[in-house]
Amino acid sequence: VGGVEASPESEEEEGGAAATPQMYAIGKLTATLSIEHAGGLSFADCDTLVLVNGITASAREETGIQPLDTIVKVSAKDFAGDVNFGDVNGDVMGASLGEVAEAYTKAIEYAMGNGFPSIELEIQRLVPLAESTGGS
Repeated sequence: VGGVEASPESEEEEGGAAATPQMYAIGKLTATLSIEHAGGLSFADCDTLVLVNGITASAREETGIQPLDTIVKVSAKDFAGDVNFGDVNGDVMGASLGEVAEAYTKAIEYAMGNGFPSIELEIQRLVPLAESTGGS
C-alpha cells in the first residue's frame, strides 16, 4: 500500500453535520498480460491520469486489472520472466493518454518482435479503507 489520502469531498450526514471523509490507500499491482490478450484493454484520459476504461473478461481474469486502475509502467517479458524493454521507455506515471498508448503499443511490438509471450504492467489502484469503528 503506497499511501493514504482523504477524499477532497465529504458528504453531509442527516442533520447537516459533515460526515467523515472516505479514506483511500493506493495499492500497487504488477500484472503480466499475455500478447494474445493485449488488445483487451482500453484507456481514458482523466486530467493528470490515464485510467483503464475497459477490459475484456479474459484479460481481467488473467491479470486482475480493473476499470479505473492507472497504468504507471509498461515493460516486455521474455520466456525466462526477465524484464526487457529495449529502447522503449516504460515509465508512464503522469503521462498523457497518447504517451501511455504509445508505450503500451511499443511494449507489445517489442515483445512480439523478440518472441516474448507477454508484457508486464505496473498498476496503481485506489482502495477504499473501511471506516474505523473504535478508538485506539
